[in-house]
Amino acid sequence: MGTSFDQQGHNCVAAALDVPPTLTKISSLAEKRLAKVLFYSLFPNGGGFDSAGEGLDAIRGEAVTDEMRPAIDISFDEARRST
Repeated sequence: MGTSFDQQGHNCVAAALDVPPTLTKISSLAEKRLAKVLFYSLFPNGGGFDSAGEGLDAIRGEAVTDEMRPAIDISFDEARRST
C-alpha cells in the first residue's frame, strides 16, 4: 500500500525546512505547492523575499525550523481526525 496524501504532505512540508533540497530542486509539482503554502503561511506578504524559494532558503537551518516541526506534526495529526 502506498503512502497516503496526508503523509506525503506532512513529509513534504517537513522536508521544506531541511537543508537541501531547495525549492528549485523539488521535482514534484504537489511538493512545490505545499512548500509554497508553508512559505506564505509564515510570510503572508512575502516577507520581503523575491520568491518563496528564497524565503525558505533563508530560514532553513535556523532555530525556528526546529520549533516548527512539532507544530507541523500536530497540524497534520489534527487534520487526519474525523469530525
